[in-house]
Amino acid sequence: MSEAQKRRDAEATRQKILEAARIAFTAKGYEAAGVREICNNAGVDQALIKRYFGSKQKLFEAVFDSAVGIHTLLGGPKETLGIQLARYFTSKERDESQFDATIALLYSIGSQDVNRHIKHILESQFIDRLAVHIGGKRAKQRASLIISQLLGFDVLRRVLGVEALSAKHKAEIVKTWSSQIQQLVDG
Repeated sequence: MSEAQKRRDAEATRQKILEAARIAFTAKGYEAAGVREICNNAGVDQALIKRYFGSKQKLFEAVFDSAVGIHTLLGGPKETLGIQLARYFTSKERDESQFDATIALLYSIGSQDVNRHIKHILESQFIDRLAVHIGGKRAKQRASLIISQLLGFDVLRRVLGVEALSAKHKAEIVKTWSSQIQQLVDG
C-alpha cells in the first residue's frame, strides 16, 4: 500500500469516527455517548480514538471544530454580520440526521468536567473566532454577548418551539434582531 493510500485510509477512518461521534453526541451528549458505542458505529477499534484524537474530550472538540460553525458565517463583511447571523439562525431547522451543536451542548451540560469542555469549546471555537472577526474594544465581551443571544434564540426557537420566534415571524425577527446584533458587532 502506498503512502498516499495509507493517508486516504487514515483520513477515511478519522471521518468515520467523527461521523459516529456527531450522531452519538447529538443524540446523547458527552457523558452518555460511549467510546465503545462510537467505535462500534464507526466499525473501528477503540484504540483509534486515542490514535486520531488523543481522548474522548479531544474527539468532542474535533466534532465541533469539523462542523458548520460560526467560522463559516464570518466570511462576509463585518458591516453585514448582524443580518447574516439573524438570517442564518431564523432559517436553521432541526434535522435529526445531522450534527446539531446546540442540541449536543444542551445534552452535554452536566458535571463540572463536562462543563469545562463546553466552556472551552464555546470560547475557543465560537467566542474567540467571533471576537477576532469583529475586533475593537471589548471584542471578547461583545462576542460573548452575541453568542449568548444566538444560543438562547436557537434554544427558544428550535428546541422549545416558542411560537413568537417561529418561521412565520422570520421577516420581523430578522429586521429587529439583526440591528441588535449589529450594534454589538460595531461596539
